Amino acid sequence: MVDTSEITFEWRDDFGRKKIAERIAGALEREAAISPLMLAGDWGGGKTEFIHKTINLFKDKLPSTVSAYLDAYKTDYHDDPLLALSAAVLDAIPQDKKGEVKKKLVPVLKAVGKLGLKAASSWVLKQDATDVVDDFEKDIKKSADKASEALIESVLQDQIDANQHIDSFRYVLEEATKDKQLILFIDELDRCKPTYAVQMLEVVKHVFDVGSVKFVLVVNREQLEASINHHYGSGLDAKRYLDKFINFSITLPEKLNDYGSQHTSVSKVHLRNCIINSEALVSAIYERKGETYLSDTIYDLCRIEGRSLRELETLVRYLEIYQSISAEGEQLVHSNVLLSSARAFGVYLACFHQTFAHQLLINRQSASKIYEMLKIKPVVQYEPHNVDFLDLLIMSIFIEDTEDERLELAEQQLVDLEKWKEHVQKAGRSAHYFVADVKPLKAILGAIKVMSFGAD
Repeated sequence: MVDTSEITFEWRDDFGRKKIAERIAGALEREAAISPLMLAGDWGGGKTEFIHKTINLFKDKLPSTVSAYLDAYKTDYHDDPLLALSAAVLDAIPQDKKGEVKKKLVPVLKAVGKLGLKAASSWVLKQDATDVVDDFEKDIKKSADKASEALIESVLQDQIDANQHIDSFRYVLEEATKDKQLILFIDELDRCKPTYAVQMLEVVKHVFDVGSVKFVLVVNREQLEASINHHYGSGLDAKRYLDKFINFSITLPEKLNDYGSQHTSVSKVHLRNCIINSEALVSAIYERKGETYLSDTIYDLCRIEGRSLRELETLVRYLEIYQSISAEGEQLVHSNVLLSSARAFGVYLACFHQTFAHQLLINRQSASKIYEMLKIKPVVQYEPHNVDFLDLLIMSIFIEDTEDERLELAEQQLVDLEKWKEHVQKAGRSAHYFVADVKPLKAILGAIKVMSFGAD
C-alpha cells in the first residue's frame, strides 16, 4: 500500500499545480465561501495524486484544520453514503470529541434509515416536508386510501424526528470541530453508482451543512452530471441541479503555465517523465543528445485520441512489455526512426484497439481503416517544412497502401506522392529514417504479433 504521507509537491510537481493547492489553502484560511468546492478534471488526469499532495500541504499551511480523505467508490457497495461520510468524519475529529458526536449521530442514522435513504427516491434529503408529502402521496395512491393516509402521517412524523436529530447532530459536530476545522476530500464520486453519487451529494448538503466542516468534491464533472441525469431522468438540468450543491468549482488545467502563457501539455510532460523513469525505454527512445523522436510520435497519437494520464502510463507499460519480450531485431531502436515509430504504433494499437489490431493482423481490416479509426487524413500535399514524425509514418503507410491497392489519385496528388517518396528515401540515406526492405505496415503487424504473444 502506498504511504500517502509521502505524496507531496516536494516529491514531484511535474504539472506546476502546487500554486493551485496554495490558493485553495489561502481561500479556506480567509474563510472564503468556497465549500463545497468541486475540483474537476478528466479521468486519469492526476486528480487523486493532487489531492493527497494538497492534504499534506494543508498540514503545514493550515495547522488549525484537519484533513480527511474518502474514496467514495470504495464505499458504494453498501449503498449508504450517510454511513460512509459519518465514519470518515468520526475518524477525523479529536478523540475526546468522538463519544459525544457518535451519541448524536446514531439517532440520525436510525431516523434517516427509517425514512428510506437507501431507496432510490431519497425523498427526505432532496426536498422539504411539503414536497415529501406531495411526492409520496402520488406514489401511494395506488394503495388503499386508508393505508395511504396512515403512511403519510407516519412519514411526516418520521421527517419531524429526523430533522430534530439532524439539528442536534450538527450542533455537536460544530462544537467538536470549532478548534480544528475539518476538511473532507471526497474522491471518485463520479465512478459511483448514479443513485449512490446523488445521495452522497444530498447527505453532504442536508446533514453535514456545518460551518466548521468543509468539503472538496473531486470529480469528472461531465460524468457526474450524467449520473444525475441517469438518476432523475434526462429532463432534469443536471448542471443547475449540481450548482445547488457546489459553491465554487476549479478545473485542473491541461496545460502548464510557462512564463504566463499556458502552452505546454501536461500529457506530454507526463509521458516524457514516464519514459525517463523507465529503465527499459529511456535508452531506446531518447537519442544521445536528449532530444526525442519516438516519444513525440507516441504523444501525437495519444493527443489525437485524447488519452488520459493514466492511459499514458498504461501505454508505457505496454511498451516496456514489448521491449522485454521482443527479439533483438524487433526492439525499439535508435538507428531507424520510422521503423521504431511503426513498431510503437503497433504496440499502441494492441494497447487501445485490441479488436482492430487483431483484425488487422488476420487481414480483416485494410490499412486505410487506420486513418478512419484515428481520424487522421493523410495529407498528400507535400510541405517539407511542416513534416513531423507522425506525418512521416502515416504517409509511409499511405504510400505502401496506394501501391498495394492501386488507389486512384488526382494528377497533383500523384506528383506530391512522388515527392513524398523522394523525401522518405533521402531521409533514409542521410538519417536512417527508413530502410528500403522494411515496410511500415510489416513493422506494425510484427509489433501486434509480438504483443499477442504469437497468437494468430
